[in-house]
Amino acid sequence: MLRRRLALFAPALLLDRAATAQVQQQQQQQPQTLRIAGLPDVDAQVQVAQRLLGDVYRRAGLSLRLVSLPPARSILAIKTKQVDGEMMRIRSYGDQHPELLRVEPAFYRITVHAFSLLSRQIQVRRREDLLSYSLGVLRGVSYVPEIAAGHKALTLAQDNEQLLRMLQAQRIDLTLDGLLSGRVTLARLGLADTVNISAELGRFELFHYLRVDQRSAAQRLGSTIQRMRASGELERLTTQYESALMAKTASSSSFP
Repeated sequence: MLRRRLALFAPALLLDRAATAQVQQQQQQQPQTLRIAGLPDVDAQVQVAQRLLGDVYRRAGLSLRLVSLPPARSILAIKTKQVDGEMMRIRSYGDQHPELLRVEPAFYRITVHAFSLLSRQIQVRRREDLLSYSLGVLRGVSYVPEIAAGHKALTLAQDNEQLLRMLQAQRIDLTLDGLLSGRVTLARLGLADTVNISAELGRFELFHYLRVDQRSAAQRLGSTIQRMRASGELERLTTQYESALMAKTASSSSFP
């Protein structure tokens, strides 16, 4: 009798095992998804970085899910494990936050410039020149302490448009911004002919950061970035995405 009962249940057990094995196989085939804190994509530099990082993740066999957060809140979200990492920060940011792994090498870069009204005829040739003027900067952006070290008249803004609106209203003398983001925002607001852009004040490599418990993913991503850099693919994609964004903006407004 017992043998007959076992014989009756055997096919069902085999089916259960087969179904379990199939689910496990499907789970193994699905790429690991990482939740990454990033800025809203209204910023031109952020748009390019999102596309580049998406390419890196796909080539590494991982899935990227971006969560829009203000820069100042990102580290708190990481500490509470609401997100797995940050989209991009400069090198020194990792030195200040040992809870993060810096994904080496860098996948993007930013050049920082000062923007001023042409009518003011302000000349900024080096970082020390900033100390003579009131300065508007983006809240929570990690390059600001390095570029504006010692400055005592900083005004914080939430985004590039707010920065340039304050400049236009002469609430501040200068704004500090990345070249691509600044030029695209100027064109969108129709202010390109009224603003002067300084010489380069700083160039920063931008790194992806993950929580320390994502070491395996960090290694995969780092190896992928290294291959893309070595082959020239990363630089080619960077130029392609930046040029496309500039061309899109120029179709409605002309650059100086």
